[in-house]
Parts: sequence; structure tokens; C-alpha cells
Amino acid sequence: SRRRVSTAHGTKKRFRVALSYPGEVRDRVSSIASILEGTLGREAIFYDRWYAGELARPNLDLYLQNIYKQDSELLVIVLCAEYEAKDWCGLEWRVVRELMKHREADRIMLLRLDDAPISGLLSIDGYLDIAGLSDEHVANSIVSPTSFLAGPGANNNSFCAMYSLRMSLSSVPRSFAPEPPCS
Repeated sequence: SRRRVSTAHGTKKRFRVALSYPGEVRDRVSSIASILEGTLGREAIFYDRWYAGELARPNLDLYLQNIYKQDSELLVIVLCAEYEAKDWCGLEWRVVRELMKHREADRIMLLRLDDAPISGLLSIDGYLDIAGLSDEHVANSIVSPTSFLAGPGANNNSFCAMYSLRMSLSSVPRSFAPEPPCS
């Protein structure tokens, strides 16, 4: 179905979360998607395997760009060495960079499985290092009351909470991570 869901930010997007990842980590992403399904419902998550029939079309590159750019509230990008090497991931990464260019970076959540270099990712970009985290922990981080999905008026200031989470769990040494502006 192509229903639109109401989001925490009052917009009408088809998906609350869209997952972008290389096939080599499909099992892990499938597990995270299943956990998210229990919280958000399947119709609110773009996980490509759940939409195989819809994706069997010509010009899939343009169709996917629209799903990631226009139809999804939060893009969750699973970064690793394989992500950088894959053509389809490269297409999806272009959408991420376009969103950054248009100051919509708050619609992006970066997850890392390793520290392979990713073109366009800077050392100042925050991410969640998921290599040692359980799939439940990762899914909970995506939908937590302080994440982007919670929207304005969440239990805590979303920016401050995400800043703290990303700084504390990223590769930035704690001694270089300033306190969030709202601590």
C-alpha cells in the first residue's frame, strides 16, 4: 500500500524509517527491521525485502531516490567498507549528501560497523558505532524518545540528546568531545 503516515514532525511521509545498507549485512539489518516493525509497524519502515514486488521495475534508481529523498522521514544508513564499494549504496549515499546540502541532515542517522573510509563522511560527522551493540539496542536508539523520530516536544531536547549519544558512542575520544550545549 502507498499510504502516508503522520510523523512526529507533522509531515506526511510514506515511511518513518528507510534503511540503506550493503547486502553483506542484510541479516543484521533484517533483524533490526523486524525489531523496528514491532514498534513502528511494517508499513512505516522501508526495508527493501518487504517491497520486492514494488521494486521490480525499470528506472529503479530514480524510484529509490524518491523513496529516500521524498517518502522517508529518517534515513538510517549502515556504513561499512562494503557500503562504500556498492553501486546501489552509492546511489543512496548521493541522496544523503543532497539532504546535507539542503540542511536536512537531521533526517539522517549514521550507523557504523567498522571504520572504513566513506567518501563524503567527515571526522566531525556523528554516528552510532553498532559493531558491539545488540540489534535491540540499535533499534531502540532509532526509535528512542530522544531520537529524531520523537519530534518536537519529546521528553528531552532532541538535538542535545542525539548530540550526547553520538559523541559518547562515536570514535571521537571523550577528551575531545565537548559537553552538549544543554547539559
